[in-house]
Amino acid sequence: MSKKSNKPYSRCLRFLNNSSENTVKAYIQTINKFEAYHGMSIEDLVREALDEQANQVPHHLLKVIERIEDFQEYLIGEDYVYNTIHHHIQRIKTLYHKNRVEIPYIEPLNPKRARRREYIEYKDVLTKEELKKIIPLMRLPAQARAMTMIQAGLSNEECEHLTLTSFIDETYKYHQCTDIVEALKWLADENHPIIWVTKLIRVKTKKPYYAIIGAEAVNTIASAKLYELGLPSNHGVIPEKLLTNHKISFNKICVNINNRLGLGKVAEENKLKPHNLRRFHATYIRGSALSYEDNVMISVAEIDEMQGRGKTATQDTYIKTNPLTQKVLYAKVMNNLSLWHEYDYQIIDDDVHIFIVDQGVENKKLKREVEILSQKLDEKQKNSEKLNALRNELGEDTFKELVLGILNTS
Repeated sequence: MSKKSNKPYSRCLRFLNNSSENTVKAYIQTINKFEAYHGMSIEDLVREALDEQANQVPHHLLKVIERIEDFQEYLIGEDYVYNTIHHHIQRIKTLYHKNRVEIPYIEPLNPKRARRREYIEYKDVLTKEELKKIIPLMRLPAQARAMTMIQAGLSNEECEHLTLTSFIDETYKYHQCTDIVEALKWLADENHPIIWVTKLIRVKTKKPYYAIIGAEAVNTIASAKLYELGLPSNHGVIPEKLLTNHKISFNKICVNINNRLGLGKVAEENKLKPHNLRRFHATYIRGSALSYEDNVMISVAEIDEMQGRGKTATQDTYIKTNPLTQKVLYAKVMNNLSLWHEYDYQIIDDDVHIFIVDQGVENKKLKREVEILSQKLDEKQKNSEKLNALRNELGEDTFKELVLGILNTS
């Protein structure tokens, strides 16, 4: 597409003025392909269709239908997957509709004619062991973004909307510091674990929701802000944007680490990419019989609500989410997402307080339990040996009579 077609948009693309950045990118990508295939600008293609319409060209002779169908065949031949082809064709149809071009019925693509995207299974999701290798390879600002996506399920785009002011103000009741630097030092200390709840707007649906960010992410975010404070380029000023590592540069970081660790591809895409960090959150937070707290499982609806998909517009009108309820639920399964520590929680003064489980104490407790079980097994073994000796001494019949007598007496 010519530069003339980019913002400010040419007349036929003005319908994109109120669209999100991601929507604009998707349309520009589709339009570029459509223009390249036909060797014409989108303005000329739209003008051609409007001329046909004004001249009342019969449907079976319309070039606009031929162009769309030929473009679809081209995409099939280029081995695009079904969903990608479908979205490209829908965007082209929408573009024509927005420019007052009436598109007659076009037979939809038969799913069997296009390749399906490879299915992603549980085994394809990033594991904790892989993430423990990945995170240390990132610089602190990138670590902060990655941990936020891992422990809160935020999209790469939603990470852009977190602010330092919200971070400090919404955690004030824990750190109680009036100085920002002191507050960050307190929040960076892993011995001060907290769950941060903040209100965000889901990018796709524009619906507000509560993002719940775990302790390890909070510690990493605070450490990253202190790191940024020391950068010469910042002149001792802490950036207001909470996650300063831009989403585009973060994508590149993920590509480099994916290649460096040889993680390979899943469903034709790198195993390590920002969206798969969010997929880890949705998969692992679900919990199972192996959750650290017995029988705690989060429903799919609860996970959707934590990631901002949640309720319908009607439900949202009547059913209001209690952030404390979500915080308690999150605390119960936070260890499913934690990479470095194990946590426990208590409800104190109508709030959730979490703390790191002392592994030394836990190990001693487990060792003592093992010793008690071993003693009980030894006692059972000794009693069994005594019974066998008594059976041999009295004989089988006399031993049975003795046992029956004891049972009847009891």
